[in-house]
Amino acid sequence: MEATLTLHQAGDRLGIGDGALNRLIEMGALPEARREQGVDGETWVIPAAKLPTIAIRNGWTIDLRNGAKQLAAPAGHGTDLVPHRGGPPTPRSDPTPEPTRTGPPSMGEVLDLELLDRLLGAQEGRVVAQAEARESKNALAALNEVHNRTTGELEVERRERMVAADRYREERMARAVADAKVAELRDRVVREMALADAEKQARAEALTRSIRAERDAANAHAVMGWLARRRYRRLSAGGDLGSPAD
Repeated sequence: MEATLTLHQAGDRLGIGDGALNRLIEMGALPEARREQGVDGETWVIPAAKLPTIAIRNGWTIDLRNGAKQLAAPAGHGTDLVPHRGGPPTPRSDPTPEPTRTGPPSMGEVLDLELLDRLLGAQEGRVVAQAEARESKNALAALNEVHNRTTGELEVERRERMVAADRYREERMARAVADAKVAELRDRVVREMALADAEKQARAEALTRSIRAERDAANAHAVMGWLARRRYRRLSAGGDLGSPAD
């Protein structure tokens, strides 16, 4: 049966935290991980044989201090991987495991282990920074998409406003022309009404003069004597009222 490691165990071997592995799984950058049914339910596991491949792909260093003397190399390599300072695992041609050393570690080994811890911490920080950089890049791409969509919507709205402004300007011009025509018609009606009033007044005055003339003529005819009336009738029949008297 293939040996598998939990994310915590794999993180200890690779020198990184569980959070970094979880982020890689969420981004699809850790295809070797799979879910298996455990005692506490489904959990993510990583085959132990895939650790060298994962370390080579990500530039990590496998920590062999926790009793893991050697790990099986991926197919096609045929070599074991040993820790290397500040870089990916280095292939070793000799597959013989290192002999177990007894006694307290030397000062150099202590310094090497401390340096290795720092390098592993820096490697973990670099992985986390890369994951955060990818997330920031995706967020920036989403923001750019929103910005482009908003810019397009603003451009459409600006064009609609320009069209509405042009339509409003044309309506104002048409209204001004209509108002000018209405004012001209109103002036014409006022002039025509004034002319009609003047003509009506002139007709009234003419009618008054005609009535006055008829009344004067009737009064004059009434005061005439018979000789004057005879002469008036003769002149009226002859059409010459201004001829001298007989």
